[in-house]
Amino acid sequence: MKRMNNGAIWALGLTVVLCVPTVWAQQKDPRIPPVAPQAPLPAGDSSSRANTDANAAPAPQNEKVPPLTSAEGWRLGKASSRNYFVPSFSFSQGGDTNPGNGSSENNEGVQSATSLRGEVAFHRLSGLSEFTGTYSGGANFYTSNRDLNNWFQHLELLQKVSGRRSALLIGDTVDFREDPFGGYGGFGNLPGGLGGLNGSSILNPGLFPSQTVSTGSVPQISNTAFVEWQHTATRRSSFTVTGAYGLLRYFETGLNDTNNIHAGAGYNYALSSRDTLAVKYSASLFRFPGFDQKNDSHAMHLSYRRLLTGRMVFDIGAGPQITLVNNPAGSRRVDSWSLSTSLGYRLRRSSLGVSYDHSTTGGSGFFLGAVTDNVGGTWTLPISRMWSVTWDFGYAHNRPIGTSSTANPIYDTWRGGLRLERPMGRYGYVSFNYRAEHQKARGNTACPGGACGFFGTRQLFGIGFNFRFKPVELD
Repeated sequence: MKRMNNGAIWALGLTVVLCVPTVWAQQKDPRIPPVAPQAPLPAGDSSSRANTDANAAPAPQNEKVPPLTSAEGWRLGKASSRNYFVPSFSFSQGGDTNPGNGSSENNEGVQSATSLRGEVAFHRLSGLSEFTGTYSGGANFYTSNRDLNNWFQHLELLQKVSGRRSALLIGDTVDFREDPFGGYGGFGNLPGGLGGLNGSSILNPGLFPSQTVSTGSVPQISNTAFVEWQHTATRRSSFTVTGAYGLLRYFETGLNDTNNIHAGAGYNYALSSRDTLAVKYSASLFRFPGFDQKNDSHAMHLSYRRLLTGRMVFDIGAGPQITLVNNPAGSRRVDSWSLSTSLGYRLRRSSLGVSYDHSTTGGSGFFLGAVTDNVGGTWTLPISRMWSVTWDFGYAHNRPIGTSSTANPIYDTWRGGLRLERPMGRYGYVSFNYRAEHQKARGNTACPGGACGFFGTRQLFGIGFNFRFKPVELD
């Protein structure tokens, strides 16, 4: 194991870590003045009790609460009604315990890593039109081995045009990473900006090409474009029709590229202002360039949403799934099931989010189609007046489609992290970060095309600084 040769950088970082809390402790709370407490619920109502008025008028179907079957993602909190432009910048300095992902060529023990990232978020309302965009880009630098340096970019755009009863959505997202785990600084989406990284997307993640198996340091790009029509038929009912095309490409041989054509139609019915039922049919057509194989998956979901505006949203949908596999060896039908569920809960300063999905996917470059179980979550909790802590975790289980035999390759991937943060001034944050990833394979682990991906454990740790500039109001 090589010794890190950038002691000056670490000394400077340690000095800042020790001095910043001392200086800020002598000042008043630099954050934005406390937000007034939420108004109490109406008499007789409770956040833990279902709405007993079966005839209550449902919440209007508008841009703030997309239909349950929509491709438009939705997060807790108030939708912005302003036009703004928000730039932000982040810097992190830390260590990487396995920057070569276990390869004999690049794995040189713990190395010092520096990450720089900038982000721009844009939102504009004009008449019946709403446009939201986010761009983020940056690079990671390794002092001891420049061959490990890498860069990353992310772009997400969403245009929505609303009429009296109908709305048209057009969106696109592009993501490029040379090091999937270390991308974005390895520490996820640091506070700042408003945007679209690591689970905070403004689009439904089910539209994106699946990448739940760790590939190691393999450059890759994904792109998904979609269009959707929403129509409100009555005060309680609405329809959605969605079409999308996605691709996933690897810039090294051995991993399987994927194309995915998605089409879906759904019907939503509001039982009350808080409860919604929906039924949706969807088809996902997977194609693998260079391979004469087609996987056509068809699913029917019955879904339910429980909503407490601004506080909690719970979605669950499940149903049968049929996949038709066609290749030179013949055709076969694979009967299975799919399920998607998520829970988001927000209090004044803390928040919780968990999700679980079971479905047929494109195989993450390792299989020509896979059955994937994917679970993840994040929890943010204040631990003092100034400090808060965020935990996040993820687990993915992938096996080839149409088989449950342990003789076939099975990939298990774990990810998790911890971030301790506090504000610095009105728009800045400082954070202490730790992230880890572990992956193992079972059964026949013959590498597809010679690409084995990453096996073992990798850890990243360090200190990060983020500064979000004052939002620029637009006319």
